[in-house]
Amino acid sequence: AIYITGQKADGGYTASFTMSGGIIKECTSTTDGGAVYLKGGDVTLTGGTVSDNLAQDGNGGAFYITEGNFAMSNATITKNSALHRAIEGSGNGGGVYITSSTSNVGVDLLSGSVTDNTSDRRGGGVCVVMPENIDAEGKPLYIADVVVGTQSGGPDISSNSAILEGGGLYVEGAGTFEDGFNSQVEINGGKINENLT
Repeated sequence: AIYITGQKADGGYTASFTMSGGIIKECTSTTDGGAVYLKGGDVTLTGGTVSDNLAQDGNGGAFYITEGNFAMSNATITKNSALHRAIEGSGNGGGVYITSSTSNVGVDLLSGSVTDNTSDRRGGGVCVVMPENIDAEGKPLYIADVVVGTQSGGPDISSNSAILEGGGLYVEGAGTFEDGFNSQVEINGGKINENLT
């Protein structure tokens, strides 16, 4: 439905997507980002509904975000799906898929709801995957920092499902088994309930 890409400017990217209301519904992508694909920028949701979207053989049933951050408050992401058919590494992030190979990633799930999303592999609701970019000592170059809940009681992450891992939320940091996988997940409120793996 919506494809956005930004170019680097002074070391950063210029693209952004902001949604404060409205509906994005019943959109389909043959690969990544059933509703919104954004490369090189941030996605900010303060309202609206994104539902019934499909990544047919890709990641991010509703949102696919690479090289950017994701923040949600008072929005609804529901009944989206990411399927795995033939493409290697597809089928992750039924609701939202976030990744970056060039910078840290911030994911703020402050309030709103992520419900009834499905994925064929990992992260039925939200999937954050950092590629294995490591330095000479095997330590990760970039980290994923995920915060759940600081507004209005926090988000509702419920009734999502994934076939492999992380029915509600899946976070995978870069690194090695020896030095650790650098992911930070902080839960301050909200509800993570009745998700299925």
